[in-house]
Amino acid sequence: MLTRQFFLLMLICLGCIPQGNAQTIVNTETLLAQVDSGWAATFGVVGDLSYGNSRVTDLATDGSVGLTQGNMTYRLAASWARLAQDGAAIQDNRFAQLRVNRKLGSRGWQVFAFLQTASNNVLLMQERTLLGAGVRKRVLDGDGGWFDVGWGPFSEREVYNAETQEPQKDLFRSSFTLASEWQITENLGWRNTVYLQSDMGAWHDNRFYYESAANMAISERLSFEFSLVYRRDSKPHADLESVDMGTAFGLRWEFE
Repeated sequence: MLTRQFFLLMLICLGCIPQGNAQTIVNTETLLAQVDSGWAATFGVVGDLSYGNSRVTDLATDGSVGLTQGNMTYRLAASWARLAQDGAAIQDNRFAQLRVNRKLGSRGWQVFAFLQTASNNVLLMQERTLLGAGVRKRVLDGDGGWFDVGWGPFSEREVYNAETQEPQKDLFRSSFTLASEWQITENLGWRNTVYLQSDMGAWHDNRFYYESAANMAISERLSFEFSLVYRRDSKPHADLESVDMGTAFGLRWEFE
């Protein structure tokens, strides 16, 4: 009964949202397939196509695949989002990340390394490439959900669109992460993610990110997702606004 009430509430909320376009910021915690043993994969899609007085494409898709062998886990995630009117792109975002994790003993510790690349025309970024590593600890783990804390440094290269006349930026950042997932009912899950990424040479230059996402199972492999995102950049480039907010909703398939 609770799940049905939640589903109806989400439909009402979606009808009240002025813009349901794909989010401009990608959350890797959401994308990376959770795989405890063997392999697993996820795939999600949301969007619409309109034809008539104008031709509008609003489409976002993402997916990931993961493999666990012993203490090692290998995961690859990617996403693409495009909003265009009459062939002219308003939003065009691409993202990919390769991540390797290794468990350390049985107390919830693990180390990780990752390589990530992305482009985002909404944020006027032609390229953002990251290479980093870190440590993560599962501080809560049970039948109802889990809670992780993580930290690690990474190198960051940002190349901005030519029209911004902004110079390329190369620096090292520190990333502090909080991530959790809770099973509210048998069919309803709730996920929260917090990132705080700071320039290790100038700590006042930081980026804060928060996502709250709900996942409602429709069948064993198919679920409905809704997420709300808040992002704040203390030193935005090219006179961009410091705050971005967005929503996304769609379907996700899981395979094992």
